[in-house]
Amino acid sequence: VDNKNEVQLVIGAAGGTKITSAVSLAMALNLFSGYNIKEALDARRIHHQLLPMSMEVEPGFSHNILDHLKNVGHNMTYYSGIGSALTAISRLGHQGITANSDYRRQGGIDGI
Repeated sequence: VDNKNEVQLVIGAAGGTKITSAVSLAMALNLFSGYNIKEALDARRIHHQLLPMSMEVEPGFSHNILDHLKNVGHNMTYYSGIGSALTAISRLGHQGITANSDYRRQGGIDGI
């Protein structure tokens, strides 16, 4: 909800322990980094569970970022499986709304 009390983004996910990191990343990309909702949901993901002290990354994640994280002591493994699947609806200013469903699982959006 923005400062005019208008909803800007509705987002949810399925996928167990990776839900929080997947939703947080997509929200940040859409609301603060200029990504449209499809780009935000399709972006490669990184997940840190806190315990154990390692990160899981999707294949194709930026090597520059991964190299930096390794240099400061993070252990990396690649996702085994799908991770979380997101669905979201985003406001397009005064132009209406748009929706997207994660390509990582079968499914889609309807009616928008």
